Amino acid sequence: MNFDNLNITPGNIIMMATISTLIIVAAVFSFVVPPIKEWRRKRAWKKATIEAVRKEDERIASLPRLDTQYFIKIPPSETRFARGVPRTFDTRYNRVVVYDDNGDGLLGLFMPSTFEGLHDGEYIQERYWVPFRGPGEMYAGEPVVIDRQKIDIYPIWMNPSHTNTAEWRRWTSIEKAFKEAYRGSAKYSDLFQIFTPWGRSDELRKKRRELEAMRASIAGKKKK
Repeated sequence: MNFDNLNITPGNIIMMATISTLIIVAAVFSFVVPPIKEWRRKRAWKKATIEAVRKEDERIASLPRLDTQYFIKIPPSETRFARGVPRTFDTRYNRVVVYDDNGDGLLGLFMPSTFEGLHDGEYIQERYWVPFRGPGEMYAGEPVVIDRQKIDIYPIWMNPSHTNTAEWRRWTSIEKAFKEAYRGSAKYSDLFQIFTPWGRSDELRKKRRELEAMRASIAGKKKK
């Protein structure tokens, strides 16, 4: 190529430099802008997810608390059933095991207030062993008489040979309250059908899985 005939002027040089600069800028934008847009999209999604989790946590925290006056706490030494999934329960006839907000186990009888508390507190029915001993249970137990009240079925860890304890007195009061609550035609089984249908547990279980999936996504973990 004969460069002697090229007309190189300051104006041409400036124009070529400008064109080169524009090409470089366009190339940089083509590589930089899409990742920035994706980063902004992910940041907006994470912010919205964090806000959704916060609102759901606040809603759960505002739910009515379970009335535990008709329960006794399962001792930590009973490792098979002292702990469970938080805000869950299971039943065996009129007996119920409940795991509170912290996953600590409680054992009691199905009082009317218990049904309402489990329903309003959005507790989920799972499949647990409800640990009692006595007729019809996995473990046999001697009947006891306390304050002229015969008790055939009681929590599995309670010793029928040593009934002069605060725990036995509390359980006796729960048994008495249960009998008084359903005196006459009232039946606990009628309330069970109203307050704890299996379909509702399925719905609540789905909501909890979605909430946990959102928590995992915020933490950058893949929910299994």
